[in-house]
Amino acid sequence: MARINAYPRDLAIGGSEVLLGSDSDGSTKTFSINDLKDFLISQGISGDIGYKFDSVTATNNLGAGTFKANSTTFASVNKLSIHNSYITGSDVQTYLNSFLGEEIILFNIKNRNNFARFLFEDSYSVNSDNNSLRDITVSHVSSNGVFQQNEFYDFGFEGKDKNYTHNQNNASTTWSINHNLNKFPSVSLKFSSSDNIYQNVGAFAGVVYTDKDNLTINLVTAESGYAYLN
Repeated sequence: MARINAYPRDLAIGGSEVLLGSDSDGSTKTFSINDLKDFLISQGISGDIGYKFDSVTATNNLGAGTFKANSTTFASVNKLSIHNSYITGSDVQTYLNSFLGEEIILFNIKNRNNFARFLFEDSYSVNSDNNSLRDITVSHVSSNGVFQQNEFYDFGFEGKDKNYTHNQNNASTTWSINHNLNKFPSVSLKFSSSDNIYQNVGAFAGVVYTDKDNLTINLVTAESGYAYLN
C-alpha cells in the first residue's frame, strides 16, 4: 500500500466519496461522507440541536432525541410530541421550556427550504403513552414542504426581538405593566402632553422590574400616554 501522501488529493469533495477506517470491533471498514455527516448531525456535533422526526415508531417506543406530530403535512399539524432528552440522553427540558408561548421555526438541518413556523401554546402536558414525551399544542404560521421521516429538524427562534406597547389611558404616577416578554426590556415613554419620545426615562421616571414579565413605571407627576418596551 502506498504512502498516504502519494495519493492524489481530491479538491472537489462530494457526499458519495468513502473514507477508510476501523470499526469498533477493530475490522477495517469504509464510511461514506454522507453517512458520516448524518451521524455528526444526529450527535449534535454539527452545531444544530436537531431532533429526529419519527412518525412510524409507536409513541410508547419513541426514544431520546425524537419527536412526532399528529400529521406530516405542516399546515395540518396542531400537536407535537417531543422527547425530554436529546439524542445523547441529555435532559433538555429547560431548553424546551423556552419555546412556550413563542413562535418557533423547525427546519430540516440538511435542507433549510424544508421548514415550518409554529406558535407554541403556554404549557406542555405529559404524553399519556410515554411519560418521557411532552405534548404541546401548536398553531401553524407558515411552512414549505412536509415533515420527512428520520430527518433531523432544528428547533429554534426566528431571532426577532420581542416588543410590547403599553397604552396608559388614565393619568397616573404609577404605570403597572404586564408585558409577558420573558425578559427585562428597555423602556421608552411618550406622554399625551408631548410629541416627544423619551428614551432616557431616568429623567422622568423610575422603572422597577418585578420579574421578566412585569414592571412598574413610577412618575413624578401623573401622566397618561404610551410605554414602548423592547
